[in-house]
Formats: sequence, C-alpha cells, structure tokens
Amino acid sequence: MLEFETAQPLREDWKITNQENFGDVNTDTESLQKEYKQLQQKLDQQQETSHKEFQSASIAALESWLLQWPTAAIIAKKKS
Repeated sequence: MLEFETAQPLREDWKITNQENFGDVNTDTESLQKEYKQLQQKLDQQQETSHKEFQSASIAALESWLLQWPTAAIIAKKKS
C-alpha cells in the first residue's frame, strides 16, 4: 500500500511535466510555422527579384544586338 501512495504523486508530476512538454511542442510548432512562412516569403521575393534581373539583362542584351544588327548587315553586304 505504501508503494501505491508514493506512486500516485509521481503520476501527477508526470502529467504536469507531460502537459508542459506538449506546451513546448505547440510553441515550437508555432515558431517553426512562423519561420517557414517568413522563409517562404523571402524565397518568393528572391524569385521575383531574380526574374526581374533576368528580364532586364535579357532586354539589355537584345537591345544591344538589335541596335548593332543594321550596321553588321551593311558591312556583310559590302564584303560579299
């Protein structure tokens, strides 16, 4: 009987500790979800920035090529 009386408080302590641990898990889960959303937003912004940079670089390259094309065509005609 003495064992049962000493075992009972341990069970109550376990319940409290277990509830505290689940609280930590919930807090950790919320923190991870918040961090995930922030990282996802950052990734989306980086992708948008990369897309705009690629688009600008492509337009600059094409513009340069298109501006030089008539001169290159005239020179090619003269050489042939």
